[in-house]
Amino acid sequence: MKKLINLKSTRTLAVLLLTFMVVFYACKKDNFKQTTDESVNITGFFDADPTNYSIFSQALVLTGNASYLNAYGGYTVFSPTNEAFKAYLVEQGKTSIDQLDLNELKDIIKLHIIEDTISTTAFTDGKISKATALGQFLSTGARNEGGVTRIVVNKIARILKGNIRVGNGIIHSIDHVLIKSSRTLAQEIAANPSLSIFNEALVATGWNTKLNLPVTTTAGVSSHVAVLAITNDDLKKSGINSFADLKAKYSHTGNPTSLTDSLNLYVAYRVLPGLKYIADIVLATSHNTKAPLEIISVKLVKDSVLLNEEIFNGILEKGVEIDRTNSDITTTNGVLHFVKDDFFIKKRVPTPVYWDVADQPEIRQLPSIFRVSGKFQVFPLGTLKDITWGGAATNVVRYNVSTTGSFNQAYWSDYLEIRTLRSAVIPWIEFRTPVIIRGRYKVWISYRSIASRSNTAEASIDGVKLSRTVNFADFRSTNITETELEAQGFKRPISGNNNNWAARLLGTIDIQTTDRHIFRLDVLTNQSTPTNIDMIHFIPVDQDQLYPRFGPNGEVVPR
Repeated sequence: MKKLINLKSTRTLAVLLLTFMVVFYACKKDNFKQTTDESVNITGFFDADPTNYSIFSQALVLTGNASYLNAYGGYTVFSPTNEAFKAYLVEQGKTSIDQLDLNELKDIIKLHIIEDTISTTAFTDGKISKATALGQFLSTGARNEGGVTRIVVNKIARILKGNIRVGNGIIHSIDHVLIKSSRTLAQEIAANPSLSIFNEALVATGWNTKLNLPVTTTAGVSSHVAVLAITNDDLKKSGINSFADLKAKYSHTGNPTSLTDSLNLYVAYRVLPGLKYIADIVLATSHNTKAPLEIISVKLVKDSVLLNEEIFNGILEKGVEIDRTNSDITTTNGVLHFVKDDFFIKKRVPTPVYWDVADQPEIRQLPSIFRVSGKFQVFPLGTLKDITWGGAATNVVRYNVSTTGSFNQAYWSDYLEIRTLRSAVIPWIEFRTPVIIRGRYKVWISYRSIASRSNTAEASIDGVKLSRTVNFADFRSTNITETELEAQGFKRPISGNNNNWAARLLGTIDIQTTDRHIFRLDVLTNQSTPTNIDMIHFIPVDQDQLYPRFGPNGEVVPR
């Protein structure tokens, strides 16, 4: 069986997000393209427009920010209008800005300043890449209001005029005062009535204490986390109407405080290390969780972010969707997201992966080439998202389909020809594997021997070297038994008898996480011959290593 996950590459995701925002801002240039005389600095701009910014200008003076915002540098300021500040003062029960606590006001103003110049074209549907002067990140997104699309900051403040360029930075005028985050993740969840069942799970497992801790930094890594919470209504879809139902379903020991209890793992699996907003989540195909050695996979389908949508044994397993509208809630120690359905760690036993390396998404999308007898296609570097290689940018990988002659009998009759895997041309090549379930595996590479002068390479997985090298000149012996052949580190991978096709045992590896991994070949020699690879097998160590065999018409032959 072949396994293949068609996940969007991080490069594609970044391009899609950037394209959306650029197109959006281009359409709205009347609202977001403003210019001024660049001889005016930020403070001077506000002083020159007291009708709109006198209160914000006063706040800059009171908090000691006016002077440096009038000096040389590069800043981005989100400036609430007078109307925005008046509304904020009413909410606080105040009549003037000097009635506010000065330290609190200082924090508020810091939240509106970024020490960098960031225009709206750099915004994505998620956090702004650089933190504010307060140290908290701002989030941005698009909102349609009466047929007009607007940029919204921190889900409350609409940008009224953006990209106002002055001598020392950029100003974005907004219609609300931004409020700093004052709650921890635990406090934010506890304060939300729609998360009461999830909150009870946090309390029962002790995770509420962990999610209430202040941020610390160790060796440059902060203790921020992201939490994937689920509302009561979404839990009801799975028949869970109370915490008692949740505990009955997931707590297999009856002691949720135990780190090995399934309910504890249920919560831990929803906690991702790091300050990960939606924009960060979609830029990786998987993320570690606080559940030991367990990951969550990510797929972007149009504008939907799906978690744990995988193909196993040729069957699509539907994932759960992140509620993008309500997610990206900043707290003092992390960020809160919402998922629309319940999910749990998928417990699986190690399963063989018989991986056809020629079955790549970009090749499959060429029906006139893919598995069509006699066809071939050359792929330059960067055109196959799951394969990359070293050397000159002009080096290529060629997809071949051969049903006649000495090169036939590959699985599905196709294979990849690497031109040329040698130290002077392509010194290394990396493949992103299908999903491999955590476990201990023997790794085999199936190839077509081409000449006595072929190259030798060593293999690694996620940077861990395998114990044996492969010489692509080695033929498969046909005059010994298959058991003797296996003892020598070889096997017959195909259903036909062509001994040019062989599989070499590369070694044994412990796959630590259920995920896609990086398989790499580093060439050790410099012979001027191509390398032809058909399949790579990951077979659990306690399972049959010699069967099934694979045929040119896609057949799978069991023992």
